Amino acid sequence: MKAIILLTLALVLTSALKVSNTNVEFVKQELGKIQDQAWVKIITNMAELSMKAAGPMQDLVVAIEDVIEDLKDKRTRSKAKFALATANHESQVKYFNNEILSAKNNIASSTDAVNDTMMPNLKSLEGIVASTQDDIDKGEKYIVA
Repeated sequence: MKAIILLTLALVLTSALKVSNTNVEFVKQELGKIQDQAWVKIITNMAELSMKAAGPMQDLVVAIEDVIEDLKDKRTRSKAKFALATANHESQVKYFNNEILSAKNNIASSTDAVNDTMMPNLKSLEGIVASTQDDIDKGEKYIVA
């Protein structure tokens, strides 16, 4: 945009200076005529604005670049924190999965012990309790009689 404005101004000035008459007054009159045209006013206003805003505009560009770098740094730190938290969570998941597997193995082992050892003992004990109860009942009948 600046290049177009400057090129246009250069063309205008060159055409004004190429006037065959080198009379300074004549050149001033021609420049005055050219400057009265609307498009020339727009271009000169834009060139003037561009010249005035060059410093603040450059400051804005630098500020935006700084913000972009800050955001990149924050994103890098966030990714690192996320990776660390993910690794921590994955190790916890692995630990809990091992604990669950161990608990399932303990339950299976306990269930087998109950089914293989305790249940037969229960039936045997139930038989002993029934026999003992019969003996108690017979003893009470004998004592009462």
